[in-house]
Amino acid sequence: MALSASSLGVFVFLLPGLVLRYFIYQGSLVKRAILSANPIFAALSVLLFALSVHVAAAAGGWLGLAALC
Repeated sequence: MALSASSLGVFVFLLPGLVLRYFIYQGSLVKRAILSANPIFAALSVLLFALSVHVAAAAGGWLGLAALC
């Protein structure tokens, strides 16, 4: 089961984006914690969405996924 282009894009751009955000806010006067609840839940929700899109595409679309349930 190969990754779809949208799922691959999420995985390719999510991690560098989190690393870039970490370095941007390191020198900031207003410290925003990278490991606070919001970035972690946001990253997990994006990964969960990408996984659901990938599973739906592999099952033949959303109707195919509903048929599996």
